[in-house]
Amino acid sequence: TNNVLLPDDIIIEILTRIPAKSLTQKFKYVCKPWYNLMKDPSSNFIQTHLNRSMERDCSNFILTTFCMINTQLYSSSLNSSSCDEINVEEIENPFKETQLVTEVLGSCNGLICLYMDYNSLCLLNPFTKEHKFLDIGKNLHVDCCAAYGLGYNSVVGEYELVYVDRTEFFDDGYDSQVNIYSLNDDSKATCLMTFDVPYKVISGNISGIYLNGALHWVAVHKDKQEIETIVSFDMGERSFRSCCHLISLVKKLLLRLGC
Repeated sequence: TNNVLLPDDIIIEILTRIPAKSLTQKFKYVCKPWYNLMKDPSSNFIQTHLNRSMERDCSNFILTTFCMINTQLYSSSLNSSSCDEINVEEIENPFKETQLVTEVLGSCNGLICLYMDYNSLCLLNPFTKEHKFLDIGKNLHVDCCAAYGLGYNSVVGEYELVYVDRTEFFDDGYDSQVNIYSLNDDSKATCLMTFDVPYKVISGNISGIYLNGALHWVAVHKDKQEIETIVSFDMGERSFRSCCHLISLVKKLLLRLGC
């Protein structure tokens, strides 16, 4: 039989309709030319595949245990119509056996940001197992008074970490300091900007939820501490705003949700 050579754009059209996990398992060793095409930045394959996944509403929970060492990661689809049909699948954590302290700071577009020992971050693709370590120095502290979030800034085309640290206490409440880190470099996370906001995130050490270009947390305004509200941080506009007030809220939620 004669080999039929398909144009690259047709190949991309086909492959972007296949789930990410199947792609990495089937083509990395079976079809090297196709795998190289997927890895080629000029093909824009990753962004096209992500857009197709979002059109199909293929969103997942990212669930973690609260163990700082040997952190376990799980994934569960949001598309199940019944609680009886929900399947939870363990995601292989490549650092599970290293005895390193790992803490999930956020997830976005299938990527997970981990805080590691020795003041470093790890940006991990759990399906391809690809990852990179980024030095962040001693400026970021993982503790119960801080909040975090991984988001995508579509204006500059980069993933960024948002770190919200409660720093100052006044008679009328708290101010929080917001730090924005670029994760685009291959060796270090760079602090792009720092500013204060009059909000306190209710549950510290909780990953913000990335949705429609913004990260979301539950917080209180320092002038209205009795009212819980959902605040959002627009990654492109770099602005905070209150979305809606909550009448009541379960204080301790044992799941972290992400995409």
